[in-house]
Amino acid sequence: MELLVERKWCKPDYTIGRLYIDGEFFCDIVEDTVRDISKGKCTKIVQHKTAIPYGTYQVSVNVPSPKFDGRSDYKSVCGRYHVPMVMNVPCFKGIRIHKGSSASSSSGCLIVGNKSSEAGRVVDSEAVFKKLYPILLKAEIDDKKKIELTIVNKNVAGNSQSTLSCVNNADLEFAKNLGHVSGGDGLTHQGKF
Repeated sequence: MELLVERKWCKPDYTIGRLYIDGEFFCDIVEDTVRDISKGKCTKIVQHKTAIPYGTYQVSVNVPSPKFDGRSDYKSVCGRYHVPMVMNVPCFKGIRIHKGSSASSSSGCLIVGNKSSEAGRVVDSEAVFKKLYPILLKAEIDDKKKIELTIVNKNVAGNSQSTLSCVNNADLEFAKNLGHVSGGDGLTHQGKF
């Protein structure tokens, strides 16, 4: 199963993107701020306020979560399995895909929901998570499929609210060196968002 997050609007305090499952739009995503953590230097990470690097990662619902496993709101959805974990993220630990409302709910994680009229937020996050989780569970547990998440930058032409770039060449080179991004990826790395 292929998950794709297109980061579309990178702002100083948050990042908004879109999640696709096997090429079909599924929901919106809110994340923390994209920062340059190139060349393996994790020192530019602002704890609980930095989005994970661009790249491709494996996702699993079969990795325990000390933070979420005991919460009844997740247990009722996940049952004996766990909140989806994004595996082997450089410079980060415990990255999950979960519900919330804004980057303040994130700590590097991907927050699912629907587009909000309020900047930097998603709505209906619990309902969206309840819809997403069985899809991931079926893919990994029932169908024995590998779930891969790829995070890319997608320039939104004409969005002049900010000129903050979602990625720079050093961050892309770091991802390439880790084997997360292949050459000739066709991504737009600079532009207005």
